[in-house]
Amino acid sequence: LAPEEPPLRDAKTLQPVAIPEAGRNQQFVIKLDVAKSVKPGLHQGDVRVETDKGTETLAFAIRVLPVDLPEQAAPMNDPDGTWISHMNSFPLVLGQTNAERVKYVKDVMKRLHDAHVNQVNQLWDSPKMVELAKEAGFVADQVHGTKFAKPKDWRDWYPKALLPELTSADKEAGIRASMREKQEAKEYHDKYLPGALQWSIYVSESSWYTVQQDLQAEVGEVAHRLGQKIFAHGHERNGIWATDVQDMHSDSGANAKSEGRWHAAGGKVIAYCDPFPGAENPMIFRYGMGFYKYRLGYDGDMLHGFLNQRVPFNEWAEDYGGDGNYRNFAMVFPQQGGIIWTLAWEGVREANNDLRWLTKMVRQARTAQQSANEATRREGKRQMVWLENLELKGTDVEMVRAGVQRRILLLAEMLKRKGGAK
Repeated sequence: LAPEEPPLRDAKTLQPVAIPEAGRNQQFVIKLDVAKSVKPGLHQGDVRVETDKGTETLAFAIRVLPVDLPEQAAPMNDPDGTWISHMNSFPLVLGQTNAERVKYVKDVMKRLHDAHVNQVNQLWDSPKMVELAKEAGFVADQVHGTKFAKPKDWRDWYPKALLPELTSADKEAGIRASMREKQEAKEYHDKYLPGALQWSIYVSESSWYTVQQDLQAEVGEVAHRLGQKIFAHGHERNGIWATDVQDMHSDSGANAKSEGRWHAAGGKVIAYCDPFPGAENPMIFRYGMGFYKYRLGYDGDMLHGFLNQRVPFNEWAEDYGGDGNYRNFAMVFPQQGGIIWTLAWEGVREANNDLRWLTKMVRQARTAQQSANEATRREGKRQMVWLENLELKGTDVEMVRAGVQRRILLLAEMLKRKGGAK
């Protein structure tokens, strides 16, 4: 950080680190993005480390594998689908010129897209945001946002005293009134996001019966007639009371029962606050947002949130906005005119990369299972059983990725030599 530029601004270059005693280790993370034009093979280089006692040159080697990964991962149980990598809280942009705001948004969107995040709240909320999001590479096939928030309950058009006397004709009139109220949002969608599936976000933290069943069911018909899908997040009991109403649910913590319940109803299930933002260890996010939910059979992850700025520049503030006195919901930190990216964020990026490797292996193994060659077919089956047998708790995700890569290379060679589908 550069403390001479208050209140907070990231340093323009990597700053020296004081290591107080001899023999102490200090970790540094080097991120190397390999261009698709780089040829497979072993590439060597070095890193120069400058200290007060001189310069050390450290040799290193990077192996580039002959594998093209899918741009977006897919759920384990739906290898032809798309894994939902969702972020809440696109960061606010305050006190800048319009040109600076555009540059800032572009920079953030690029980093999000490069981490293979594919859904962010506020991403599609204005024509300019839509333009910038598409320019950054985001695909508007599924959209969330404030414009698509829940329609009005048709019963709210009537005095409460009359509710017991309402007829089916009154209900139809109320539904049409709620649909008309959303006409502007529908026109916006048709103009700027044609063909995109709208997820209409419902009640947060829904954990009691009247909200999960009665309220959502009555409003749900309005959403479905508008061409929307219903998305809510809350307690596990949603899987008991609301599977016939919601089209996608976000659990307040991943669990082994949810996948079967929601998929049996023809819906999708993701999870949020598991893990919660705030921790600094990137492996918490790499494991929890990647392999763990993938093996549980989830359809995606919803991180709450990317950068919540109700209490800017103070991660331990008294937050009277409803979230108590604990660390602000933030994977990154705000600064003047931008964002300070963190090691924790690298865990998110690596989680999505793990999922891309897993998706490549599963797709290839499914192809091999249809091979006319006996050895190839059996290898495809073995690989899927290997994945199924991996332990969820305490799994070393570095070893999982290495195992996945080995199996991809093995099966790719078998398919090349011995044939693919029947």
